[in-house]
Amino acid sequence: MSHLLKRYLERRYIDRRDKLVSAIFGKLGAYLRSRKVWKRLNNKAYHADHEGDPKTIRIQSYAGNNPTVKSVQNFLKKFRHPAIEAAIVQGSISTGQENAFSDFDGILLIDLKKITSRKNLVQLHTIVHESAHIMKKQDVLQHHGWSILFKQELKRYPDSSLPALLLSKGKVIFPETELDLQIIIDPDHQDYNTLYENICNGIYRRLNHPETFKKYYYTKLLISECLLLPSAFIQAIERKPIWKGDSFSKIEVYLNKEHLTTLSRLSDIRDNWHIYFNGKRKNEPVNTKLSALLMNELSEPIKDLIDYLDKKLEIQGSRR
Repeated sequence: MSHLLKRYLERRYIDRRDKLVSAIFGKLGAYLRSRKVWKRLNNKAYHADHEGDPKTIRIQSYAGNNPTVKSVQNFLKKFRHPAIEAAIVQGSISTGQENAFSDFDGILLIDLKKITSRKNLVQLHTIVHESAHIMKKQDVLQHHGWSILFKQELKRYPDSSLPALLLSKGKVIFPETELDLQIIIDPDHQDYNTLYENICNGIYRRLNHPETFKKYYYTKLLISECLLLPSAFIQAIERKPIWKGDSFSKIEVYLNKEHLTTLSRLSDIRDNWHIYFNGKRKNEPVNTKLSALLMNELSEPIKDLIDYLDKKLEIQGSRR
């Protein structure tokens, strides 16, 4: 049930059939989608709580002045929904280190018990998606909306997919007060390899797709995924999450000079993103120098890096 509801709230469509029906019949697709999700939500079936000692995470209130954060805050205050317990911003915006490459990484904490009707569910869906649209003020290339965390998941916290470490470094933007969350993490119920596998699969799809080197939306997605490789790899090999900013120094012991150079060149693109992209049009043709750099100089080194990391994980797995 929670998986279907997350897809409904995090994405525009829940599956290909839903997308097709909505494309042809418009409002009928939206109605059928909400009815399907509400029917499943009405037949609640919660998983058992994890075993272990509760851990309290204190998330500080956001104190910055990012204009996109302020716009999202104002929207959530104006269009309040009883199921939205909190909104949290993550990443560079939460630390006040945003630059031209930064997008809006946000989490919504939602209480399932406060979704009381299909109408109430549709209202929640509207608020989630309209507030996600505001995120594009931060970055027109924004490729994701909110990450959804249900209050009912805190006692079986999904640490491998939404690391508590990252949550603790976030900042609460709604309501405008600090937040204490008590969570339980059971390592035996975490698949710390999934993030790494998903990122690698995404990178290969991007490298094999001609649009990656023609449209900034896909170009930035490729670079973002590549820069997540260090943290995803460390999480997989050490079976615990790591802060992205710490992963680049920690991965140095696993890589040779050539692989470190590849990561360094990708980091340089991120740090100099303002040179390559003016921040205005999503489908603007990619800067020819950037396109050539990625396609002709970095594509094969990126693949070689992934192959190398795969072998490290295979060796580590055989030792367990």
